[in-house]
Amino acid sequence: AALAQQPQHVGRGIAIDPPRVELPLLFHWGRQDTSVGFYGCKITPEDIQHVVLRVPELAGAIANFALHPYEDTDANKRLELFLEFAPESAPPEDVVALTDAVLNELAAVNQDFRESIRMIPAERRPTLKLFRYGASPISGQDIRIKKQYVV
Repeated sequence: AALAQQPQHVGRGIAIDPPRVELPLLFHWGRQDTSVGFYGCKITPEDIQHVVLRVPELAGAIANFALHPYEDTDANKRLELFLEFAPESAPPEDVVALTDAVLNELAAVNQDFRESIRMIPAERRPTLKLFRYGASPISGQDIRIKKQYVV
C-alpha cells in the first residue's frame, strides 16, 4: 500500500497537496484563434489580409505577412507587422507614409483598434518591417502546413 503523502509547504504558509494521479500536464498559453491582443484590442490575420488587399501600395505585392507582438526592454507592449514582398515587387521607399496608410486601413476594418489607437502613444504604435522575397523570418513556409501568422 502506498503511504499517504503530506502536503508540501512552498512558502508564505502555502501548502500544496501532492498530486493524486501521475499524469503528464500540459499548459496552453495564448490564443487559439491566432489573434493578437494589443492595448485592449484583438487584431486577427483576417484584418491584416484585408489591409494588404486594400492599401494600393500592397495590393498584389505581398507574398507573406505575420504579426509579431513583443515587449520592449521597458516591458511596453509592441507590435510589428512583417510584410514580405512578392518576388517581382520591392518595398516602397516611404515607410512612414505606408505605415500611416496601413494603420488607417486597420482602423477602418477593426473597431477595437480604431478606439485603441487614440490612446496608444505615437512611439508605441504598431510598426512595419518590410522584407524582400525570401529575406524575412516568415520566408519558406511549407505550403502543405498551415501558415504561421503570429511570430
